[in-house]
Amino acid sequence: MGELNASLSDIVPNNSVAFRGEWGASTRRTYQRESQVGSGAGPFVEVVDVRWSGALTCSVPIVAVAFLLTPKALFWSKSAPASASQSVCLSLHAYAEYSLQRATFTTSIGGAHLPGIPVAVEGELRQACTLGASHQTTGHIARLACIDEVVLLVLILPGSVVKVGRNRLWHIRNDLAPHLPPHIHDLLTRRRSGIVRPEPPLPMS
Repeated sequence: MGELNASLSDIVPNNSVAFRGEWGASTRRTYQRESQVGSGAGPFVEVVDVRWSGALTCSVPIVAVAFLLTPKALFWSKSAPASASQSVCLSLHAYAEYSLQRATFTTSIGGAHLPGIPVAVEGELRQACTLGASHQTTGHIARLACIDEVVLLVLILPGSVVKVGRNRLWHIRNDLAPHLPPHIHDLLTRRRSGIVRPEPPLPMS
């Protein structure tokens, strides 16, 4: 991540970005097993849903690359095209009957969805998730949330350094791409999403 920050420092303007939102919670009944779906018959279980809904906002249009760092892999996905606001959603889902010791953590940034990851929790779900700073900056990797050993990171870029291609997929401008290291060049110029499985597993610090 440090190499990515360094490669962008000379080509990406620094713009202030606000990171704000709020928590909400609800409960619902659902089937105990997948084989029951559509049957209307029990047994049922109660699920607790805790959701943080907010946005990254800036005085200039921005795009984002969302990264989900786990002990076994790094997932990444690109946001929608540049806008002054990119939505952020963090969700925790747990079975109430199981004392909330395990939950599923799901995230999205600007329509960039990342896989749900099982996490260990203690106590209230929303208190188990640590949020990042309310003020971020374009051109730098920032930590938005952390729970258990899972970390949500984001790279925010001003819309002025990217171009939108086919299927609303953005990429860094052609005149800036040669300044990037090869593996970072591929991430910012080609696919919409991907996964990196390092060996040994990624350190969490």
